[in-house]
Amino acid sequence: MCCCVRNVAIVLTLVIQLPRTTEVCAQNVRPTTIMRLFWQDSETAQLSYGDLVTTNRWDLKRGWVTNFPKHDPVSHRITDLQATYGVVIATIDCPHAADGQNKAGTGWIAFNSGAFEEPHGNHTHWKYTQTPQVTQQHLTPQSSATVSINETQVLIGDPIQGGFNTVSGSSLKSATTTPLSWRAGGDGKIPVVSSGNNVAFAAWGDSEGENSGRVDVVLLSKTGTDAVSHSIRLPHGGIRAVHINSGRLFVATSGGVYRINVDAFGRTSGEPILLQTAISTDGNSQPLLTERFTSQRNWVAFTAGHGAAAAFYLTDALSSSPVA
Repeated sequence: MCCCVRNVAIVLTLVIQLPRTTEVCAQNVRPTTIMRLFWQDSETAQLSYGDLVTTNRWDLKRGWVTNFPKHDPVSHRITDLQATYGVVIATIDCPHAADGQNKAGTGWIAFNSGAFEEPHGNHTHWKYTQTPQVTQQHLTPQSSATVSINETQVLIGDPIQGGFNTVSGSSLKSATTTPLSWRAGGDGKIPVVSSGNNVAFAAWGDSEGENSGRVDVVLLSKTGTDAVSHSIRLPHGGIRAVHINSGRLFVATSGGVYRINVDAFGRTSGEPILLQTAISTDGNSQPLLTERFTSQRNWVAFTAGHGAAAAFYLTDALSSSPVA
């Protein structure tokens, strides 16, 4: 398996304490690689990886992703790492220069993980035999991109013209540049989420105007401007994140987090349910905003607010009486 470690300056400390009677000589134990970790080095801005290996003790064997572009370690950062089909996609961001152009380039970089899954009866084994190396990249001076993944595709936001591009995850294994397929829907600045391979939900971040509180339902079977099927409207704008789990769409707005029942084609049923309000109740003038969701099975987790006012929420997507 591969794990993506977000943020920088990562320190891993593992302590295993065993009774003396269970101590084994290292030379008699076959080394086993448990997982491969990826993180950005804070001093060089390069992408590092480490194989977590165990014999009679734990060890982290470190290496570097081959052909990862050199960047300014002060301003250039990886904002997200996501894995699919043995490929890891790094989202790259860097503050804009004074003239509004980002000289270093932002966007995304794809690299193979160097790991492959080997079938073994009723289960599989992961093998770590290759050094990870960059296969494709798309960096521009204008604006950063957002990346999300479904079962077979990578969905990449296009903040320049709006909408998003798609590419198959397996095609990013090759160094051959893969054509991107563009679809209208959303402003291209908020990560797109999809329900299987049928539809995607692409949001607009506008706080006011005709696109405020708007989430476009995009048919993945179509391309271009014809891909937008219809739009879902929410009472609040300023959308910051969207998430899908078990036929429920979760949308983080300036007014709080909403849950909406949707089917496989993005058709809604019932009214949006407000799970968490962004309005502070303790006199704090700062709104309790949510930036991201994550899921484990049918459970959806998110945070809201910052500092002392921050809170963690957990909700069951399958519940008919949702609470957070």
